[in-house]
Amino acid sequence: MAKPVALIEVIKGIKKKFPVSINATAVVPIWKLVVGEKLANHCKPVGYKGGKLQVICSSALWASVLMSSETMIIEKIKIKTGSDLIQGFSTVIRDVKQEPGKETKKIPLKPLTEEMVVRSEELSESLPDELKESFQRAYITQKRSPL
Repeated sequence: MAKPVALIEVIKGIKKKFPVSINATAVVPIWKLVVGEKLANHCKPVGYKGGKLQVICSSALWASVLMSSETMIIEKIKIKTGSDLIQGFSTVIRDVKQEPGKETKKIPLKPLTEEMVVRSEELSESLPDELKESFQRAYITQKRSPL
């Protein structure tokens, strides 16, 4: 008869045989907790390859937000999963499916008026040329916002 083996030893053996699939898939259920709800709604982990967690992001802006927090997020993943398997992120820009009932509502913007454009041009006159267009876009966006 075989000698009894502790369950923890069986689990360690399984982890040695399948470390990538077990640890990479462990990220999915904790993703929202690790990155926060807002980022989780725009960036979803979809795979693992070569030490990198593959993440789909809804836009370049959200990919940038994710990448700017990469070190902190990876550290949280290490703490939660007990694994340092993930060394970085690989991002792809693609539509991220929202969870049912979590669709983001589009808020209608105020219509663009000639007055807004003229005022943005007036306010940006004293700025260096390389900043004028960015300022004007930001000013108009803020003025069109319903808030």
